Amino acid sequence: MTTPTEEIFALDLDWDLIQHLAIAESVMALQGERVTEKLIEDEVARRVLIFQTEHVREYGTAATPSVLEDEFPEIEIGVPQTVIGDLIVRLRERYMRNHGRGIIKRLALIANDEPAAVGDEMMRRGRELVELTAKRGEVFTADDVDRAMSGYHKRARLGQGPSIGYKELDEHFYGLKGVTFLLAAPKTYKSWFTINAVLENAIRGQNPYLYSLELPADEADFRLRCMAANIPYWKYIKNCLTPDEENRIRVATQEILETGSYKVGKPEPGERTVDMMVERALNSGADCIFIDQLQYMENRKGVNLGSANNTGDYWEVANDLRDQSDEIPIFVVHQFNRSVMNAKEMPEMQQAKGSSAIEEVATLQLALWSNKEMRKNNLVHLGTLASRNFGYGTWEINVQLSYGCKFEMMGAVEDEGE
Repeated sequence: MTTPTEEIFALDLDWDLIQHLAIAESVMALQGERVTEKLIEDEVARRVLIFQTEHVREYGTAATPSVLEDEFPEIEIGVPQTVIGDLIVRLRERYMRNHGRGIIKRLALIANDEPAAVGDEMMRRGRELVELTAKRGEVFTADDVDRAMSGYHKRARLGQGPSIGYKELDEHFYGLKGVTFLLAAPKTYKSWFTINAVLENAIRGQNPYLYSLELPADEADFRLRCMAANIPYWKYIKNCLTPDEENRIRVATQEILETGSYKVGKPEPGERTVDMMVERALNSGADCIFIDQLQYMENRKGVNLGSANNTGDYWEVANDLRDQSDEIPIFVVHQFNRSVMNAKEMPEMQQAKGSSAIEEVATLQLALWSNKEMRKNNLVHLGTLASRNFGYGTWEINVQLSYGCKFEMMGAVEDEGE
């Protein structure tokens, strides 16, 4: 193994690998990219890699730095000089530099002695090089059982996904995963339901990021504070909060901060693409994203979905949401088209704007709906339009906005009502 006295700019890749092998996330990345001992030149680093691989296989998690130092007294765990992705690229490039010429020489000798065998040898060597040096991304093979089980154990340790707003829904759908769409007609509590979910996540210790693209950010923020304190939002609108109510809002806010936090933002037009919004949320430390609502988002050219109402734009944005949801769960508010006006029962997913795109990418589609009689009694139904992983269900919600600020779960219902 090289020492710091060789060249001051030299990077000891094998020593840096050892440092990364003490970091659970790095071990996951190494297994995901199928970095094997064949890429490693130093014997100690090779043995540490093999040990850590076997440890994950047997116990479902990576060995700690202390365990590695106890198992290998000759190493000392510190801070790696590279990020894990860069290290993997450098290890592969080194392998190609050190072994590529040898492979070419071997092929030249075969071509001279056994010309007919060159084709088979080229194919064999090519497969070997691809297996060792190609970025794997989302590719899985039957040999990837350790990688697959490691991913499963990581998800199992994380447990249920971020909250949908109610324990009944979280138990049924196991929290938010992938892309969730909430659909409803205009002025039917979509924003309120979303704020309820944001609040529930903050109370549970999560860090949700709400993009309030329809409402001003300060109004969305104060809706959340009123809901946390159970104070009628109309009192904020009419500027008639009492000193006691203001104090209740401060107390409720402090209670949120004792467990988690939240952010409410409204990016300027031109900054509402999926990639921009997800990057901003991730950089802020968010672990789930809520977007209210889809039609105010922009495609990659900066075109607003609602203004163009182009099916192709919906497909582009929906696909970007799907891809980014691999990094963080995303909850998106959307609208039904005009065909649901005066509907007497729960609409169908085909009645969403840009329906084919939504239907294809959604992990879960939910809908809010109420008929005339239900509205008189301050009731709405929250039902499943489509679910990739779980069965359908409908729940009844009692809306309380006159004397408080609360959306109370009443329980599951058998049908949507007539």
